[in-house]
Amino acid sequence: MAVVRPDNAQQARLLRLLRDDGPRSRAELGDAVELSRSRLAVELDRLVALGLVETGGLAASRGGRRSSIVRIARNARFLGIDIGATSIDVAVTDGELRVLSHESEPMDVRQGPEAVIGRALEERVLPLLADGRAKPIIDSVFPLSDAARAHERMDSGEHIGKIVLETYR
Repeated sequence: MAVVRPDNAQQARLLRLLRDDGPRSRAELGDAVELSRSRLAVELDRLVALGLVETGGLAASRGGRRSSIVRIARNARFLGIDIGATSIDVAVTDGELRVLSHESEPMDVRQGPEAVIGRALEERVLPLLADGRAKPIIDSVFPLSDAARAHERMDSGEHIGKIVLETYR
């Protein structure tokens, strides 16, 4: 399975804006991320080539030629896992965070993290990955020795996709 991820911080920021705020015009995106039109075009074209975003019509004119609307790709999927005290909930959403599928299963967290997370992955997440219904987006990869930096990245809220800790056996 191929892993798709933004190539740089500008692309990750564009994806976050589209995920959080919904479809926007190229002009609005350029204003929000303070990129030149040519640099914005390069970054958005790369995200289109990766299949992460797509264009969808023309925006209202701001006085000149109309800008195109950009959105998270319609085939993009986000996977959310909520591990509560008494259940595990797994949901798949589209790029605009509309829930496409949701499953809930009773679970006692007192069984410990290995049992709970292992069961969630084996029974709910791996089947989605195996049949292609979900494909991971990797934000960043850290060696296990940099776990503290990985947690800082997660706490910052600046990531989109998975933060991976590499282990070597």
